[in-house]
Amino acid sequence: MNKRRLNYTLSLVAILSFLLVLGLSGCTTLTSGEKDFSGPTRGFGESSPDTFPLYAGQTISVGEVQVWNDSEKVCVKYQLSDDAIAEGWLIYETHFAVGATLGDIPQVKKGNPIPGQFPYGDDDLDGVESYQECVPLPAGVSCDDDIIIAAHAVVKKVGTFSECLVSGDRSDNVLLLAEDSENPGYPEGYTASYQTYSGDTTPSVVAYTHLSWVGISGVEWISSSRLTEDTDYNTWRLFTRNFDIPDNAFNISGTLTMNCDNAEQAYINSIFVGEDENAMVYGESIKDVYPPSGDAHGWSTLEGPWDISSLLKPGNNELWTMTRNYAWSSDSYTNPTGLTYKLCYQYDLVTEKETAWGGEVDFPGKNWATYFTYTVECEEPTPACSYETAWGGGTEGGGSTWWYYYDTSTGGEQTIWAGQDIDVGNVTVSGCSDDGKVTIEIELTGGWELKDVAEPVKIQGYSKLPDERPSAGLFTTYKGTSLQVTVDCSKYYAIHLDVQLCK
Repeated sequence: MNKRRLNYTLSLVAILSFLLVLGLSGCTTLTSGEKDFSGPTRGFGESSPDTFPLYAGQTISVGEVQVWNDSEKVCVKYQLSDDAIAEGWLIYETHFAVGATLGDIPQVKKGNPIPGQFPYGDDDLDGVESYQECVPLPAGVSCDDDIIIAAHAVVKKVGTFSECLVSGDRSDNVLLLAEDSENPGYPEGYTASYQTYSGDTTPSVVAYTHLSWVGISGVEWISSSRLTEDTDYNTWRLFTRNFDIPDNAFNISGTLTMNCDNAEQAYINSIFVGEDENAMVYGESIKDVYPPSGDAHGWSTLEGPWDISSLLKPGNNELWTMTRNYAWSSDSYTNPTGLTYKLCYQYDLVTEKETAWGGEVDFPGKNWATYFTYTVECEEPTPACSYETAWGGGTEGGGSTWWYYYDTSTGGEQTIWAGQDIDVGNVTVSGCSDDGKVTIEIELTGGWELKDVAEPVKIQGYSKLPDERPSAGLFTTYKGTSLQVTVDCSKYYAIHLDVQLCK
């Protein structure tokens, strides 16, 4: 790192003025935006911070710790590498300490650091790729002083897993229900809301499939038996299925798609998901509806996908589906029933957890832990510059506005005048050569230099001088940045310069 030995007091004044102009009041995390820190959002050095490796489990390179400072704050940023992020690593905790000496870092007597006692960081991050915080410099620290930083983190590797549950042979338990004689249009023991169930269930079987059913590709239709029982009567079938999501899963999401002949109503963990909006699961006793076709019969419409993300949970989950088959005086082949569905879910799971440390210098204790040394930088103050228009030559031009020109009949070294009366250098024009050329040499003195613009030097040759100051923007003899040019011979030269003096 380049060390700049500058006046620290002047740097402090410049920085504070800069911050007041921009209205920058604090550094924030680059992650959630929930925590506000007092300190600059851009201190000198942030654009090219010092970097130190961040290792997890001693040998796994997961990123770097970036450090920069201003006159009052030092900023520490944990940044995972693109490769680590691609592998699933995220930051869940940070703890860091800053001291003038190693002894300022919380440690046990044997030299092992105590991250839980580090004063800075956040131990409740929700899995982030980077974390930044700006904190006060240690007392008494000045330009080019070394400070000690111990940067600890907890990182976890997260994997995404997915699974789809589909209807099929023995996929569900089934409870066959007859119509309630006292409540026609409802199954025995059930009303229109979710209820716990009791009774003898049997494993689902693959049902006889009607060719006109609208199903889900690659998914089987299921029922309580291959052929419909009691086709002359309204019947209901309660399908239940339990499935497990790992206890430590998070970011769980999922969808459910289904269809039934004739109608279905689905619940996840006792919470209503959706139903066939055209056919009726509960209500009005239906018999001998003819012809048995159209949306009102349900089997021609596919329901979903329903978003069930908010209903899924780590651990055991239950899919509860009540289905209804309308009564029709026929046989099991002309009045079949069945349910088909696909339930897909995905979740994140921590597959690896490691302690991480920034830097490569070991603490004196036996436990693995590292730190690094950072050298406090000073801001280079912005130079204060004066800008002037200058004319080269010893003869004052005509008109109401001041200007000078170079007269070759006088020749020799002539003064360059800025702001009318400031001597900023000299100009010399050589004698005309046999090929009709002269060389003009310009020398700036006293710290004056060309202004950083596209064409600070403009020259125009004349055989007869204008009556007033010419417009330098219209000069054609030369335009550019060179202080030595070769041009066609002329009797007079107007030499215009844009100059500056910076301190």
